[in-house]
Amino acid sequence: GGVMKLRRLVLLGVGAVVLGAACRAPAPPPPPPSVIVYGDSLTTQSYNNIAAGLARPGWDVIIRQYPGTAICDWLPQMTSDGNLNAKLVIMEFTGNMFTSCTQNRGGFNTVYSLDSRTVANLWASRGVKVLWVSPPGAQGTTGPAPLRAIDQGVANQYGQSFVDAGATLMAPDGAWPLTLPCLSFEVTDGYCGADGQIQVRTSAANYHLCLVDSGFGSCPVYSSGIFRWNGAMINVAKGLY
Repeated sequence: GGVMKLRRLVLLGVGAVVLGAACRAPAPPPPPPSVIVYGDSLTTQSYNNIAAGLARPGWDVIIRQYPGTAICDWLPQMTSDGNLNAKLVIMEFTGNMFTSCTQNRGGFNTVYSLDSRTVANLWASRGVKVLWVSPPGAQGTTGPAPLRAIDQGVANQYGQSFVDAGATLMAPDGAWPLTLPCLSFEVTDGYCGADGQIQVRTSAANYHLCLVDSGFGSCPVYSSGIFRWNGAMINVAKGLY
């Protein structure tokens, strides 16, 4: 009787183990692969272009943007975005120094060099590709935008990608003009001026790319500046995922 009782208990125990394994919920599937863009007002204005240009079946395109922000404003978000199955991260910043996280840390070069390396390290540790996108320079200046060297430097240092998208808005003499020669489709589609030029910045006094003030939203009209700058970024990004 004792042996039979022991055998019954053993069998009941095995049954409980099997039943427990069968009842355990399967692990949830991972989220879809994603491309995440972090940026400031140029990304805000270009939101619709970026979303359409990066769209790919089965992928999520996640755009984190807000006018006036700096890289450091997004570091907490990037930390929590580690669960989004990112395959590519795109970084677009112009060098804003308005928000509190940029204050009392030194000058522009110090802040952006340090924060760029923090971003590069974070995503490299997760095995995620990063594309650094140069901004255009400010009108009335000549030569590369100040952030271009930092973007290219961090990409080189960490084996990440860089695209000089800002250069699409530069004149041959190295200046940053209000207008540039029209692209061929801009002529045929009626966007081009009689002088063969098209406006690529908001105004002579405004750094942005939308021809109207789009506030905190995407540009509601065709913008040659957005088309050129975004196009360079999107063409490179598509080869990375």
